[in-house]
Amino acid sequence: SSLVEELSGLVQISNEISILNLGYFLKPKHIKARIQQCLAIAECSNCPRNKFGCVIVDPVTNTVKSEGYNNPQRNFNGPYCGGSVCSRDELKILSGTCYEIGCLHSEANAILAAARNGISINGCIAFVSGEPCLACSKFIHQVGISKVYVLKDKYTTDDGINYLKNNGVGIFKVNEEGIIYE
Repeated sequence: SSLVEELSGLVQISNEISILNLGYFLKPKHIKARIQQCLAIAECSNCPRNKFGCVIVDPVTNTVKSEGYNNPQRNFNGPYCGGSVCSRDELKILSGTCYEIGCLHSEANAILAAARNGISINGCIAFVSGEPCLACSKFIHQVGISKVYVLKDKYTTDDGINYLKNNGVGIFKVNEEGIIYE
């Protein structure tokens, strides 16, 4: 009977650890706050096409490590981004293709800002205001971000989401209230 109780306790601890690993330890109010931060930082973008934000958070301290929004590169003076009309629209470039034309995406900017400032984001959580594209998903995976909370229905393709799922990155689609729905 003592062994059964001990094993039962171990199973309970194991289940709790599994829940923590899935990201359920974040309270909905914290998820909501981070999604709201994504939307607020997205407003800094000067893109006439769409505005996206990304906030990268340390899962242990629940503090922001980096943030970014879609925008041209620092001090960029090229023809492909930053005007009142989107170059990608003018050139009729399909979404999810020709990443070299246009601005840096919010996820790339947040990852690059962390690198530029010497901040490790390995094991961190990313909150994004829309589904990451395939290229940004590869960056997210490569730097070791463990989970991504995505504001639902902001982007038209699941290529990036599928890439992350297939490579062991936890994906949680949420609404603006921080409620996980998928």
